[in-house]
Amino acid sequence: MAHHTNSSSPRAVVHLVDTLYPFGTERQMMEQLRRLDRRRWRPLVASLHSDGPLREELMALALPHQAFPLHTHLGHPNTLLQVARLAYWCRSEGAVLVHAHDFYSNVIGLMAGRLTGARVIASRRDLAHWLSPSKQRFLSWVCRAADRVVANAEAVVEHTVQELGVPRERVTLIPNGLDLERFDAEMRLEPAPPLDLATRPEDGGEAEAEDAPVVAVVANMHLPAKGHGDLLAAVALLRERGRRVQVLLVGDGAERPRIEQTVTQLGLADSVRFLSRRDDVPRILARVDLLCLPSWAEGFPNAVMEGMAASLPVVVTAVGGCPELVAHGENGFVVPPREPPALAEAIERILFGMGRKAARAMGR
Repeated sequence: MAHHTNSSSPRAVVHLVDTLYPFGTERQMMEQLRRLDRRRWRPLVASLHSDGPLREELMALALPHQAFPLHTHLGHPNTLLQVARLAYWCRSEGAVLVHAHDFYSNVIGLMAGRLTGARVIASRRDLAHWLSPSKQRFLSWVCRAADRVVANAEAVVEHTVQELGVPRERVTLIPNGLDLERFDAEMRLEPAPPLDLATRPEDGGEAEAEDAPVVAVVANMHLPAKGHGDLLAAVALLRERGRRVQVLLVGDGAERPRIEQTVTQLGLADSVRFLSRRDDVPRILARVDLLCLPSWAEGFPNAVMEGMAASLPVVVTAVGGCPELVAHGENGFVVPPREPPALAEAIERILFGMGRKAARAMGR
């Protein structure tokens, strides 16, 4: 049944996302959906995978959700079937706009939008470091064909213009955001399951090994590009200097066995804890001393924003939007990627060189 809209009724906009798992992109979409002016817009949500924890959140927001499941590669005949299904759904809902949020969504959303005459917004949230050359060409085509491209960092705008060939006037910079009120309320709660971290002395006290300061990394383990191995090498360097830190790794993915192997090889099993994927990151960050993101490539990382929202000093690598978030020496340190000695030095300066009070002041 087609929805006919008059000029005063809310216009239907389809938000298309790859998955319903609360990764960075999906969480940014949820924040946008919570804030859309429902007097002007009637949001509808579509995903390319049918299941995931965000389904319940969508139901709580009274947002209809439709799935258009893809097979493993875009060349599969099923892709055209899902494009046709999506186009039919968009037309039956009277959608005037398709806002795609991720690589596969950009491709499928553009094709469906062109079939229905709806305008299309494509999203760019990283430097396409994980895409094969053929997928990068696909991305370039999609972004040049979209009505508008939204990028989440200056570095991503530059990449979209210079590498993908999109005219600058069609690219809009909208940095990621964070709901501080919800974040602060969440920080005050107990982690579930609990962390059981040893209590640590204030300035001046001697730290036992298990009372060592705590460094957190919040990053998926899908690809090596998050730089977990570099941080572990840095922690091993610190240990050689008699500096012990505890490391909490929040996240999961295909790289995890390799990271676990590195922990064993470096003799760090007593210092590194794998917390898997967690939904209570603000509660964890309320109990650590430093957030580190040792990536080789990034967009505008939510993890760094969350570390800053938790008033933590941060150590990041000079990739993507990280230098746009962190002013070196003011609210944290920016070091070159793939350089464990530089990482070790920055962590040592904050946790052992400046004293707990100065480190807290840097975090604030």
